[in-house]
Amino acid sequence: MASTGRCPSQPPRTTTTTLTSFEGYYLDPAYTPDGSQILFRSPESEDFLDCDIWTMHPDGTGLRQVTHAGPSTKVYSASFSPDGTAITVGMSGIDDQADVYTIGIDGTGLAPVTRTSAWDSAPDWGPMF
Repeated sequence: MASTGRCPSQPPRTTTTTLTSFEGYYLDPAYTPDGSQILFRSPESEDFLDCDIWTMHPDGTGLRQVTHAGPSTKVYSASFSPDGTAITVGMSGIDDQADVYTIGIDGTGLAPVTRTSAWDSAPDWGPMF
């Protein structure tokens, strides 16, 4: 058998496609559980100011801004709920420390999960039991 130059379990190489066209950083991408949308943070400065959570389809269409944080609000990482209808996100809160919030994927219903002077960030949903 001729060698293909890769392990049998290695997936075939794919090409990369640029999905966004505006300047800035694009960080913390995450797919919905059904794979129909991607969320990410952008644009972002090194101090986490002036950034928001956005969603789009994997082909780059349907770009939508989810959060509308003010210029002094820091936005950190985010993730989709197990059913794909909500997002949990770390944003500046009490004493400018990170707190955890939830918001609908349509940008409505922003609600705090934590409200403490401790640093609460990098939220992620657990499995549904």
